[in-house]
Amino acid sequence: ADWLLSPTAEGFKVAVLSAKGEDLARQAGRFLSETESRTDTSHGDVEKQVHANLSARPEKIRAWLESNFSDPLWKEIGWRCHGCGACAFVCPTCHCFDIVDEPDSWDRGSRRRNWDTCQTALFTLHASGHNPRPDQPSRFRQRIMHKFSIYPARFGEILCTGCGRCIRTCAAGMDIIEILAQLDRRSAEEGM
Repeated sequence: ADWLLSPTAEGFKVAVLSAKGEDLARQAGRFLSETESRTDTSHGDVEKQVHANLSARPEKIRAWLESNFSDPLWKEIGWRCHGCGACAFVCPTCHCFDIVDEPDSWDRGSRRRNWDTCQTALFTLHASGHNPRPDQPSRFRQRIMHKFSIYPARFGEILCTGCGRCIRTCAAGMDIIEILAQLDRRSAEEGM
């Protein structure tokens, strides 16, 4: 990300995160007002809200996820998911994509990277017809594993801001915060 936008009572606080973000800030300067400190990286109320929403213990959840890949709980939870991908399209941290090659003319083509969701059957479908995630529970498990185990193992951060957009958008009424609390309870019961 080049900017981090945090809602405030007056509008948004902009934290510039990259050289591209600096360039964009220069171009949009007339629409922005300077804050007290350009080096202030705190996000106050937003940060507190995220931690309040994610009261589960991410490190314990990660340990449970890594030890319970085949747990029956995935089928119980996962079959509720419709696989529509609405959660991914409103999530500020989801970044799955597809590469599409399309012909522009008889001798030229273009390659595009399209935003996609790991929640549909086509996302992992191979040209051979094999699908390593053939059912919705395995796709839902992948979403949770990626956000709370795989990504944190590589980069040290979970892929959830606690914003609740996925909860508000879910046609199946699934609540990721409640699912995390359920996983947290399971990890506590198993002594993790």
